[in-house]
Amino acid sequence: MWRGFLPELVTICDPGSQGAIDATFFDRETASRHYQNRSDRHIRTLKTTALVDPDSCAILDIHCSAHWSHDTQTGRRVALPNTEKIESLASDKGYDDQSLRDALRSAGVWPLLRHRLFAAYDHAHNARLDSEL
Repeated sequence: MWRGFLPELVTICDPGSQGAIDATFFDRETASRHYQNRSDRHIRTLKTTALVDPDSCAILDIHCSAHWSHDTQTGRRVALPNTEKIESLASDKGYDDQSLRDALRSAGVWPLLRHRLFAAYDHAHNARLDSEL
């Protein structure tokens, strides 16, 4: 249902060239108790990943799932089909994946993906992101 509204929302909001991606969880246990009993499906929590334009707060794409795959895998599904809409993509450390960075760069998108801190050079990469962009 959301996919039908998103193209209209994008034309109304006139998003810029930047994008941000993040995931959140929605508790569906109490809200859909009637549906669970009728369908014999017991979905307690949904993981929702949204690609958002930070300037207009428009949702460019959304992915909902009852199966919680890692953020790097979900980030691929949300960000890569929308590379013609954005020039840069920002995210938190959960999307730290070199293959995702390479795929974004090859599509012409500047990745602003923070690095998880394993070594000193990861601190340097994050400091460069903070100071330059």
